[in-house]
Amino acid sequence: SDRDVGDLCGAILLHTAHVVVKVPCNFDVRHFAQTVQLIKLMKPSMRVECLVSDFAGDKAAVASLATSGLDVYARNVETVRRLQPHVRDKRAGYDQSLATLRAAKEAAAARGLRIFTKTSLMLGLGETRDEVIEAMSDMSEAGVDVLTLGQDLTCRDYAQGAYRMRGIGRGQTIVLFVSPEVQRL
Repeated sequence: SDRDVGDLCGAILLHTAHVVVKVPCNFDVRHFAQTVQLIKLMKPSMRVECLVSDFAGDKAAVASLATSGLDVYARNVETVRRLQPHVRDKRAGYDQSLATLRAAKEAAAARGLRIFTKTSLMLGLGETRDEVIEAMSDMSEAGVDVLTLGQDLTCRDYAQGAYRMRGIGRGQTIVLFVSPEVQRL
């Protein structure tokens, strides 16, 4: 019931310091901006991170969420520029994702707000060291504060040696497993 969901959400808020709200690409951004505002109203100390689509480059939608009171605006770039057409949905793109992150930071700053922007790169898809460094430079120029690097593998995939991407949705084959012992960039 709605009350059970409300009770569960209240309990989560009571015992949590950081929450991540994933915003699907086909939802009204106003709903999620209101969700952030309600979370902050219920628990002002809660850190709220929204993992979002790029809203098809709609800067008004980006600004609406970026100025809603959230703490972290996250948009995953996913991979280096060269591999974008092979890994990502054609509606998303490297430059558009970076522009979204930049626009979020600028919209918040224009209202005197400080937010962190966050993105991620999946490794092992055939990117070169230089391409990763270039992507990191591009992200820095876009004002990105936090970058996560990783691979989306399941334990079963790893044990069987069948490295397949999950979550990106196109079944991209892992070209190279980047172990935790990998040399520093």
